[in-house]
Amino acid sequence: MPGSARGAAGACDAELHAWPAAGAALRAAAHAGGARRAVFGGEAAGAFAALQAVVGAPEPAHAAAAGLILMRPPTIWGEREVWRRRYETAAGWVEKDGFEGKDVQWEAKLRLTAASYAGKLSKQEREVILGEWRAMGAPAYAAALRGLAASELPCDSVLRGLQLPVLVLAVPGDAEHPVQAAEDLAAIIPGARLAVAQSFQDAFETWPLLIREMLDSLAAD
Repeated sequence: MPGSARGAAGACDAELHAWPAAGAALRAAAHAGGARRAVFGGEAAGAFAALQAVVGAPEPAHAAAAGLILMRPPTIWGEREVWRRRYETAAGWVEKDGFEGKDVQWEAKLRLTAASYAGKLSKQEREVILGEWRAMGAPAYAAALRGLAASELPCDSVLRGLQLPVLVLAVPGDAEHPVQAAEDLAAIIPGARLAVAQSFQDAFETWPLLIREMLDSLAAD
C-alpha cells in the first residue's frame, strides 16, 4: 500500500499515508485480486484503513465488503489529540535531524518497547523494524507520521449506517490503542461484536480463533 512502511519508500505526500488513502489501496487490492466479496481487516492504524476501505467505497464496492475486523483500534475523536501532537512532533524531529537524532532515537525506542509490543519483539526484530523505517527515508517517514496525525474517523452517522458483520478486538495496557476506543466503536456500529482479551498472550491465543469463527460464518452464508 502507498501508506505502508514496506511500500512507501519515496512516498512523501502525507495524504498518501492517511487512512482514506490506505483504505482505497485495500479496495484496489481486493479488486485486482478479483474478489467478489472481501473481508477487510487490520491492526492498530491498519484497523481504520480497513474501516475506510468499507465506508469510503462507492456503492458497488460496498456490496463486496462481506465483513470488517478491527484489531486494537487507535484512540478516536477528542482522545486522539495528544497522539496527534506526538506524531507531528516526531515528524518534525525526523525532518530536522534524520533518523540518528537523539529525539528520534528516543521516540523509536519508546514505540518499540511499548505495551503493544510486549513479549512480541526481540531486540533483533526491533532492529529489523527500525531498518524498515530508515529504508523509507526520512521525508517519507515524516510524511507517514503527518498522515497519521491528520487521520480521523468518519462521523457517527456513517458508522451507524454500516450493515455488515464487524468484529472488534481489544487488549488492555496500551494507551495508544485503548480498550475504550474499541468499546465505543462496538457501541456505535450496529451489531458489532466486541472481544477484549485479558492480556497480550491471551490475544495471541484467542484472536485467531475468533477471526476464523467469523470467516467460517461468512463462508457458510
